[in-house]
Amino acid sequence: GISYIMYWRYSLSSYAASHFRHSLMSVVQSSCSHAWDAFQVAYATFQLYCVRNNEVQRLMLGPHLLGDAPRIYITPPGNEIAEEEDTSEYFPDIKIYDEDVNLKLLICGAHCTLDSSLLNSLEDGLNALLNIEFRWCKLQDRVSAAPPLHVDSTLLDGMVTICCDITTSSSSHVSLLLSGSPQTCFDDKLLEKHIKKELIESRQLVRVVSVSEDGPSSAEPLTSMSVASGASTFEVLMTLPKWAAQVLKYLAQETSYKSLVPLGIASVNGTPVCSFDSQDVDWLLFFRTIQDEAIGTSLYPHPPRWSASLAKNRVKGSMVSKPAR
Repeated sequence: GISYIMYWRYSLSSYAASHFRHSLMSVVQSSCSHAWDAFQVAYATFQLYCVRNNEVQRLMLGPHLLGDAPRIYITPPGNEIAEEEDTSEYFPDIKIYDEDVNLKLLICGAHCTLDSSLLNSLEDGLNALLNIEFRWCKLQDRVSAAPPLHVDSTLLDGMVTICCDITTSSSSHVSLLLSGSPQTCFDDKLLEKHIKKELIESRQLVRVVSVSEDGPSSAEPLTSMSVASGASTFEVLMTLPKWAAQVLKYLAQETSYKSLVPLGIASVNGTPVCSFDSQDVDWLLFFRTIQDEAIGTSLYPHPPRWSASLAKNRVKGSMVSKPAR
């Protein structure tokens, strides 16, 4: 059957729909992704660039996904139980040791106010991108290791500590230090599922560094020809595990990886996003430069340059050569 249905409520702007579609296809074409995760990224960019001040009405009219979030089921090895039946309660949870770091991102856009709606959308999009990377990750190797010094050894009775080498969906390599039961840690398939479940379902990897209690902070524009083709950017600070920051920095250097672009991310901790080009700037900033009253309609005085390229691609895709008579 059909697992998911993406739909819009009521009428919609053709350009807003094109923006969402372009975001969705950027994610799908960049890596092996689940429909749920790809939608979350595209919806986050819709909130970032097509919605002003988190307008509730426009969010209700925006894209929706009909279906349930995917779950990672853990079954005992050799036990014939339906995949939909989760038996993870029979296995102690693993403990992944994190070292949180701050990550500086440059976001494509002019001077703006960093309110909670903007920051939360960016946070959701980044978490969805990391979910894509770890939903299809592979355990490459594991070796015994010493637990961190700050961990009370009495809490690890009957448990083992190992260091795992993981390859993510986009071939980024990370090392995870974790503790768990011998039954879990010495079974590669079981351990891999536990890692995925812990990273995707049990925690939120990326968090926004708190905005000042006095009110939203103001982002001053920054410009560099090596970032976002010289367009204005503003700085946002996130906190996340060190290994997750390494994954994002790796993805920024991949010329074929376009999933960071829909979120407007032009630089990751000083590393420019290589796949970010001038056409991406036109596409992302279109909704920031037109008049507010035009956003909710399909009528625009001057179609943007990026919409012409999308239409051209659709025409090419629909052309079918006819056999000569």
